[in-house]
Amino acid sequence: MPYYANMKKSSIQKIAFLASLFLTAITTQAAYTVAVFETANPSNVRHFEFTSAGTNVSNQLIANIDAPAPLGDCSFWVGQDQAQVPGVSATQPVASIMGGTSCSGTSFSFTIYAGGIDANYKPENFKCIDTAEYTYGMACWPNQLTHNCSGGASSAANHIFTKNGNVWTYQFPVNDPASTFKLLKSADGATWAWDAGQLGHSLSGTQLIAGTGVSIANNGQGDISLNLPGLQQGDYVTLTLQKDGAVYALSAEYMAKPILENTSQVCGVNPVVSCKVKNYNPAVYTYTYIVNGGTETPLASDVVEVLYPTRFTEYSIVVVAYKDGSRVTSDVLEVLVPARVAEPVLVANMAACGAEIGFTIANYYGYGAGVTFDIPAGYVQNGNAISLATSPVNGTTYTLSITANDGCTTAVSAPESQTYMAEPAQPTVQASSVCNALTFEVVQPEATHRYQWLIDNAPVLPTDNVYTITSGTHGVLHTATIMVFAPNGCSAEGTQTGTFYATPEKPVLQVDEGCDKDVVFKLTNYDATAKYKWTISTSMGITQTVVPQNGTDQYTVASPIEGTVYTMQVTAWRDMPNGNQCLVTSDAVQQQCKLKPAAPVVSQPVYQVCQQEGTKLWADLVRVSSGCTLVWYDMDGNELLVSSDAFSFDMNVPSDLVQYQVAQKSAYGCVSDMVTVGVRVEEKPTAFAGPDMEICSAATGVRLAEGEVENPNMDYSWSPASYLVDNRVASPTLTHLNVNPDDEIEFTLTVSNKNLLSCRSTDNVKVKVLALPQITIQETTTGIIDVCDGTAAGVTLVPESGIIYNWIDPDGVLASKMSTSAITNPIVADATISVTATRRTANTECVSQPTTIQFKKVDLPVFSASGGKGDQLSVCDGKTIQLGEQGNNQTEYRWESIPAGRLDSNIPNPYITVTEDVTYKVTATLKQEPRCSTTSTVYVERAALPTQYTLSAESTNLYCEGSGGVTLMLNSSDDYIEYALYRGGVEYQTWQQGTNGIMRWTNVTSGIYTVKARVISANPEEQCAADMLGQVEVIEKVAPKVAISSVGDVTCPGDETVVKLSFTGEPRFYANVLIDGVLQIIQTDDREYVFPYTPRNYTDIKILQVTDNNCTYVYPEDEQPTLSFDIVNMDDFKIHSSDSHAKICPTQPVTLSINYVVNPDDDVEVIWSTDERNVSSIQVAPSVTTTYSVEVHTNNGRCVFQESITVQVAEISELSITGLEDKFFCSTETDVPIVGMPEGGKFTADYPGFVNGGFLYPNVVTQPGSTTIKLTYEVNNDGCKQKLEETVIVDYVPNDVNWWVTPVAQEPDNKTFYKYCMPDPDQPVKKLTLQGYPIHPNGYFTILSADNTGQGTIPYQVEIVENDKERSLWDIINLSSGEYNIIYTVPVNTQMGCAASSDSKKIIIDPKFQEVIDNDRIYLRNSKGQVTNVLCESDTEATLYADIQAPGKYSLSMPSMLVSQDENTSIATINPSVVQGHNGTHRAVLTMEDNQGCPHRYSLEFKITSPVNIHSFGLTKQDYCAEDPDEPIIITSERETDGTVSIIRIHDDGTRELKDAVIPKNNPPYFSPTSLGPGMYHIVYTYTDEYKVCEASDSVEVRVHAHPVIDLNLLRDYCRGEKVDLKATPEGGFYETSAREGSLIFTSFNTQTAGLGLHTIKYTVNNEYGCQSEKEMEVQVHGTDHLNIFGLRDEYCSPIDVVTINGFPTDNGDGFFTGPTFLTNSTTQEGYADIDLSGGDFDNSYTVTYHYVETYTEQLTQEEKTCESTLDKKFTILNEAVDFGGIDDNMTICGYEMVRYIAANKTENVRFEITPASVSNALHDNGDGTAELYPNLLPEDAVYAITAYYDYIKEGETEVTCSSSRTKSFTVANIAQVSDITLFCDNGENAVRLKDTDTKVDYELTVNGVPMTRLQGTGGDLDFPAITISSAHVQVAGYEAGCKVLMSKELEVKRLEAKLDATDITCFGNSDGKIDAIVTGGSLPYHHTFGSTGQLLFLAWGAKTVFCDGHTDDLYDI
Repeated sequence: MPYYANMKKSSIQKIAFLASLFLTAITTQAAYTVAVFETANPSNVRHFEFTSAGTNVSNQLIANIDAPAPLGDCSFWVGQDQAQVPGVSATQPVASIMGGTSCSGTSFSFTIYAGGIDANYKPENFKCIDTAEYTYGMACWPNQLTHNCSGGASSAANHIFTKNGNVWTYQFPVNDPASTFKLLKSADGATWAWDAGQLGHSLSGTQLIAGTGVSIANNGQGDISLNLPGLQQGDYVTLTLQKDGAVYALSAEYMAKPILENTSQVCGVNPVVSCKVKNYNPAVYTYTYIVNGGTETPLASDVVEVLYPTRFTEYSIVVVAYKDGSRVTSDVLEVLVPARVAEPVLVANMAACGAEIGFTIANYYGYGAGVTFDIPAGYVQNGNAISLATSPVNGTTYTLSITANDGCTTAVSAPESQTYMAEPAQPTVQASSVCNALTFEVVQPEATHRYQWLIDNAPVLPTDNVYTITSGTHGVLHTATIMVFAPNGCSAEGTQTGTFYATPEKPVLQVDEGCDKDVVFKLTNYDATAKYKWTISTSMGITQTVVPQNGTDQYTVASPIEGTVYTMQVTAWRDMPNGNQCLVTSDAVQQQCKLKPAAPVVSQPVYQVCQQEGTKLWADLVRVSSGCTLVWYDMDGNELLVSSDAFSFDMNVPSDLVQYQVAQKSAYGCVSDMVTVGVRVEEKPTAFAGPDMEICSAATGVRLAEGEVENPNMDYSWSPASYLVDNRVASPTLTHLNVNPDDEIEFTLTVSNKNLLSCRSTDNVKVKVLALPQITIQETTTGIIDVCDGTAAGVTLVPESGIIYNWIDPDGVLASKMSTSAITNPIVADATISVTATRRTANTECVSQPTTIQFKKVDLPVFSASGGKGDQLSVCDGKTIQLGEQGNNQTEYRWESIPAGRLDSNIPNPYITVTEDVTYKVTATLKQEPRCSTTSTVYVERAALPTQYTLSAESTNLYCEGSGGVTLMLNSSDDYIEYALYRGGVEYQTWQQGTNGIMRWTNVTSGIYTVKARVISANPEEQCAADMLGQVEVIEKVAPKVAISSVGDVTCPGDETVVKLSFTGEPRFYANVLIDGVLQIIQTDDREYVFPYTPRNYTDIKILQVTDNNCTYVYPEDEQPTLSFDIVNMDDFKIHSSDSHAKICPTQPVTLSINYVVNPDDDVEVIWSTDERNVSSIQVAPSVTTTYSVEVHTNNGRCVFQESITVQVAEISELSITGLEDKFFCSTETDVPIVGMPEGGKFTADYPGFVNGGFLYPNVVTQPGSTTIKLTYEVNNDGCKQKLEETVIVDYVPNDVNWWVTPVAQEPDNKTFYKYCMPDPDQPVKKLTLQGYPIHPNGYFTILSADNTGQGTIPYQVEIVENDKERSLWDIINLSSGEYNIIYTVPVNTQMGCAASSDSKKIIIDPKFQEVIDNDRIYLRNSKGQVTNVLCESDTEATLYADIQAPGKYSLSMPSMLVSQDENTSIATINPSVVQGHNGTHRAVLTMEDNQGCPHRYSLEFKITSPVNIHSFGLTKQDYCAEDPDEPIIITSERETDGTVSIIRIHDDGTRELKDAVIPKNNPPYFSPTSLGPGMYHIVYTYTDEYKVCEASDSVEVRVHAHPVIDLNLLRDYCRGEKVDLKATPEGGFYETSAREGSLIFTSFNTQTAGLGLHTIKYTVNNEYGCQSEKEMEVQVHGTDHLNIFGLRDEYCSPIDVVTINGFPTDNGDGFFTGPTFLTNSTTQEGYADIDLSGGDFDNSYTVTYHYVETYTEQLTQEEKTCESTLDKKFTILNEAVDFGGIDDNMTICGYEMVRYIAANKTENVRFEITPASVSNALHDNGDGTAELYPNLLPEDAVYAITAYYDYIKEGETEVTCSSSRTKSFTVANIAQVSDITLFCDNGENAVRLKDTDTKVDYELTVNGVPMTRLQGTGGDLDFPAITISSAHVQVAGYEAGCKVLMSKELEVKRLEAKLDATDITCFGNSDGKIDAIVTGGSLPYHHTFGSTGQLLFLAWGAKTVFCDGHTDDLYDI
């Protein structure tokens, strides 16, 4: 059970609400202990307890331990109460805390820290406990005490203990009982351990304990004080030190100083001076005495007496005691023998207004010591002054006369008078403050006096001398001044101050109500002058005081709990000095925490459900938070007034998407955001696969489910699909079924709704395929079987199920025939058999054709593959061996291997090299037909060589000189291999076994290294060896060094020098230099570096490390180059005073010191102004203020410094006390005046009440004997305290001395005489016993004669002798008739002679003789009539009577007990109850007189007893739980009792029922809560005492409480990740769980931490009476632990490709993905999705979440619920996809291009390739992310591809992380130039013709730069349309796949035109007419035709023909 299981409810409630509001720490008090045990024998254990370590760390504890074995063999653990504490106690070796310390013994100590959480509470401070022996000595401590010794620690050498065995002793006199001392130890007698080594010190390793007579001061410093009863100054002390290991016991005894008692009688005619040695012990001591310093006289008794002393003389007496050569001297006893006293002279004080009544004894100082003055009552004497003890009365005359008394004589003064004139009394003003009121009041004003008031110096008018201030500022001090005027004109003034206290304004709180509001309380009227207390309470019943977070006016509840009502009240107050407060409290303001709930969780925005029977609640699709309800809305946001419990949809009706919006409302009305939820009910398909079928394997065109019609909304899937033509149709066709005979194939049809693939149905059909029977012969495929001559052969058929085989044996060769096999007889000749096969079914029978088998006899060769060495060989890897044996020419040999290919040889004995495990098979075949063969095999096992790993330097092969070399590493190793490092081919280090990991060789120095390896084997043949890869050359680099020096002389502070550093090595240099304790890095490129430096004090400059261009060298600490400067520090010579006060007392020692420690070897001279030289400190004790100085010379006087200091000294006065001339007092004295001078001091005493002001009160001393009191007068003068101490002695004087005759009574009586008769005539004397009171061992009786003078005659035979002196009982014997006066005296042995005696009382012995009365017994009868000698104190009546009824009178030891008596019958009634606690033995005495009148007394002793005091009765508590164990009823009493314990049940109606009654004497009574049950019980013990006379009872009431009834309020099922708030009732308990640690945090159960499966939650709660109940419940956590995402890598090189991912699991639930926007197919419930990486950004990370939704039925509610588990997986797109420009994918490039430039989007780690490789010369990679493509080098009619490859390398890494590529394809278009471009005429217009055009090319005609026509090539001529403009520039371009080629020929084309200029013929027939034809356009040559109608004239102009057929010129008629 946890430790807090029995905590009170309040504490557990606090723990339960820790997370929300409060935290209460619970501390359990326990003793910390350590267990030390022998490691090998844990039962040998010892326990030790820790105690306070006495340090300033309050929780540090220490234990002293003596281990049970040597410390190295011991372990320990630390716990509490000798038990281990889980989580803290840990077993560890003792050696683990020793820190390397070695102890000589087994004793040690260490410390821990209580309450910590470290292992074993953090053990530390280990110390060996010292058991060695030393020389021991004693020194004073503190050092200032020089009473018994002096000189500090070294003085112990003067006080050395003497050793005797293991005991040391030392003796010394006590000079001052107040002294303390310290024990020291020394190993050499000279050096004394003072701090760490002193005995008993916490660091000494020893323990000092107190023995007899010694107590040890608990200061941790080893101080020891003596505690010896009666120890006096001068006593002689013997110390004994007894050693037991590390434990020392110190004891002390002493020689008692003689104590003298003054017995002098100095008054009277003959004074006597004497004393008595009170502790006189002649058996032990011998004594001498000395009077007035005279000779030493032996003392033979305990009395010293001075004969014939002289008056007015003082005598001194000293007694010396001797023992064993030692002596001790008593204090000096001084006795003054006074002279006759003189008459005192009184002088009255001068009368004045207000002057006190006082008188002075003018001749006071003329009296000697011992004179006192008898002062009348009402006066007080203080030295020579006498004053009135009471207040004088105005106008009264006081007359005084006194008497001087020296103890012997008296003298009376003349009377002296003084009249008193009174001043008015200073008015007493009281100030009283309450909140908002300050009242001043004059106390008891005089009616006859007049009063005047000022408040703060302003006059006011009081009411009846009372004035109240009712308003003002808080804390302001006001002053009231009151003047009083008496009728006689005298005045007095009284003042009083008071503070006004105001109540703050009532606090006003403000809150902001609403949903999702913080719980904030705002104080709107905060007042900084007030204090505030904020008290918050919750509706959960918790109240707490809180502090505003901003410290003033606003408190915000941290993490408020929803629904909780928080109530705040603020109290404002201001404090008053008397502890009261002016306070006001705000109204209580409440705010309820109302959080806006999160939106309800919809795991599937669209819930698709397969058509099924029943309905489903829409609420089932939504996860609502605990305590919330759902609110439904349509898609327009209108709330639907529906109940979630009834709002459902029909799952049996297919439907399209239906959607609603839903939110959740908290219990406090807060509504969340809305989310959308939708439902689509998908049609449930029906699958029909058709009836089962049986077919032949040769059948074709068979269909499954023939005739089934497909539904287009359904998806069909048949499996297996491999036998179907199309498995995605409703009725598929079977393919040819190549299956085994009689195989049956089961086809499964799955029909799924295309909208919801999980909505499916299935059906099966079985198809049985009958294959045609086949005959397969295992032994041959040809039908011929070769058989060795004389050997039988077997034929085995490969059977088929259902096949029947028939064997045919025409040659009778078969020896046996089975169904599928046959065996021949031995073959001696060839033979033939045959076999047929038949298959039958219900409908079919198939028979095969006969198969013939021929047997042929063959002879076999003989051969061995291993050459006769066995069938297995083991050979080292790589070794060559020879197989086989010598062959012959008649046989062929063929070697094979398994595995194949390892040997291919035809020779009989080939050689092989072994590289693996191989089975070699050789077949020897006869060359002669038939080729019969023999096979032989051998298994060759490769004995593996060591794997070759690579040797390299781990980080570098270079090392610096002095660094120890480098580390070489073999990158791996095997544990069955051993390795050796070789240097220069020679073994460098011994062979080491491999580690299955990296092997390292450290501190390898220069050389060339390799590694060899070999198999570990005892057989050298099997030690296969190999050289490892790699060779490393180790090179040593020279380390740099630096030297340091200085230039220049440095002597005095302020001198500067130059420091030079000189380097060796290769620059640049770095040096780590420590200068003045500060690390500096110096950097230089030069081999020397200098810098200026001014040393201060004592300085070292050290070089710690130097680095050059190659190496770093770290100097060992003892080799660090160092430059030291020893410069005097001026601060070392500042003067310090050991006293920090402003002033010291005169002659008070003060130490002046400097920090510098004088060293004779230093060149330093120190000169003090006191002429003391070369010391670091001086001690001065000035009587007046004095200035001191010190002068320092260094460096041969070159440097001089001077400092001074002034010591201020206070002025003091001589102290004295007047009134203490006599230092002895009796306890009867009071009001003894004393005066201290100078005035202003204070009296104190070490006895309470002894001194008050200026008066002593000896009467406060009440203890018997002498009391010594120290009286101190102390004056503080300028901070210098002066003190005068005086010792006074007060003797106690009893004031009630008395005596009586016993056994008449036991208490004092008031009789003044006792009268007796003589016993009888034969005994004329009588004996009586006297009792003195008070009892005193030295009390004594004195007999005086009848005249009371002691001078009369007393019969010589009468004596008083001891009876029992200790009880003050004395016997007076031999009394005869007469009267005797008796006095009892109690002595007080002091100088004052204080003593006390009783009054004188008489004993009268009558001469008559007593007669015998026949009555000798008295009886006692109690109230019950029983005769007894014991009565009960509670009895109120009992009766005394005698044997006979005769006259008599009773007297009782307690007279008040007597109620009445009949003296005639001797019967008396007594009341025992009046004893009132004085019970015990009492006596009744009956006195009867005889005839002579002589009394006869008879006594009866009886007891009065009280009811037995029951010390404790009952039980340990008042409240029990119903299942508590039986508990004994406690009865403890002062004496035995006898009675009965009754247990009575008190029912609720008040009736009582006896449940049990037990007599404790017979059976111990027990209270059994379990058997009694809940209820109230009255337990009563009725008993009597041992006399059975006093009856009494004692009772208690206890209640048994029922255990709380727990309701866990838990469900049985939860989803993993769901937070379960534990809210069991009743509240206040604690929870436990079986789930893993961390699952339960206070009242929250974390299902995520708990994990899947069943877990137990247990709740334990106590009610307010501690009754505990517990209840546990198993809860099931649903979900999955095995979520996984497959197909998703952590990193993708670039954002390309589509990745398909799959989630796991998908069964028993639905799985879907969420993630980035480029996640597709993610919402299916199939558990897969696609990631289109192109949608992502490079250098970005994305997270994909797989959601797995499991449906389960909640066990308690039987509701169907779902659990959603999610798994996040992150992936990163490392880099952008590589791409390049310059070409586009699938483009065509023109072959005429000379170069095309290509550039990638990366510049580094990019390479280009072109395919096919045969054209690689057409692409040039520039290596910088660019390339050049030469299209003109590429043939046409091919597809080319350029690929850019990019290697991505992560930042900071060197290896390629991943690679990506981008490929673009292209073709080349090489357009051929058209060889001939011509013009032709087209209808009179020019037109262009191209020759030999290409059909793949489009040709475009451009006219005047404008494309005119584009035509596809024809493979021949291509004519363009006519050009219809007069003039044109014509170009032709060819186009192919976007390529354009301009034809090389261009034309200028003009239209052919002719203009005619005609000159008519003048006359017909003339030839003067002409026509000028101007031709333009066309092209030469032109052809002209002229003529009249019908005639043409051809003219030839130019050299070219104009092709213009049909063109007609203008015709002119001429």
